[in-house]
Amino acid sequence: MAANSDRDDRPTSDQLHPNVIIAIFALGLWLVASIWGFVGGGYSDLALAVASIFVLVALSLPAVLWLVTRKARDAIEEHEHGRESFAQWLAGEFEAHRGRLKASQALIEVLLPIAAVSLGMTIFAITLHFAVGGAA
Repeated sequence: MAANSDRDDRPTSDQLHPNVIIAIFALGLWLVASIWGFVGGGYSDLALAVASIFVLVALSLPAVLWLVTRKARDAIEEHEHGRESFAQWLAGEFEAHRGRLKASQALIEVLLPIAAVSLGMTIFAITLHFAVGGAA
């Protein structure tokens, strides 16, 4: 019973903290940089440029929407509650479509896919360069 009351006392947010958004963009840029590790002969430059444009567009659309709504939302939240630190956000709960979960769990669920793809693409690019370098 006490665990339930502790859960109700935690601050709840339905918005990601700005630091999480920045981490998503940083991982997206890391993905673009790792994609360029596959540059080779022929038309690979063109294919990599198109892939990079797709990733950058996928990052820029949410970024523009976030920036447009951020100014008004920040003014309202700062007036009502004051600015919430990342540690406070992380200690609270996140209201997702499927229900409430810990903000730390939401952070992992949001960042894990893009982090896995970025790291995996980097490992593939490094492996490719070692395989090509070792064959020469």
